[in-house]
Amino acid sequence: MIKAAVSAPKTTMDPADFNVLSGCFRSIAEEMSEIMLRAAYSTIVREAKDCSTCLMDADARTVAQAEAIVVHMNSLAAVVPYFRQRYDISQTKPDEMYITNNPYENGQHLNDIIVLMPVFHEEQLVAFTGSICIIWSLAVRLPAPTLMPQKFFMKASSFPP
Repeated sequence: MIKAAVSAPKTTMDPADFNVLSGCFRSIAEEMSEIMLRAAYSTIVREAKDCSTCLMDADARTVAQAEAIVVHMNSLAAVVPYFRQRYDISQTKPDEMYITNNPYENGQHLNDIIVLMPVFHEEQLVAFTGSICIIWSLAVRLPAPTLMPQKFFMKASSFPP
């Protein structure tokens, strides 16, 4: 017997309202990126813009992402399933953050640190902000980042989720 697909309830939004809100969300993500670039100590972050930021909804779905570096596009969203396997993100508290650099779960390398931080309004989780940034100083065992390590632990420090 073939079952009919259950579709999500459809909501409509005025196109003008959609454009205003999407512009606001993009602006937030881009401002986050500009702040990260201005505050960076690392030359590779300041000059090559090797970082990205995004704004996510309460379910950690990407709403807007700043376009700092193309290779990071959707990297922040790709790490969400990794966090969901280990934590109930809907129960996140205001003083908690999610941090990882596990290259096997988010498609980046050990020197890229991913941080998801919750946003609350009136004690209710409403969004997440996310950032990914390269930290060369984590490569403590190798003289240059271009050398290929023989073992996983030789490349850099790894943060468990």
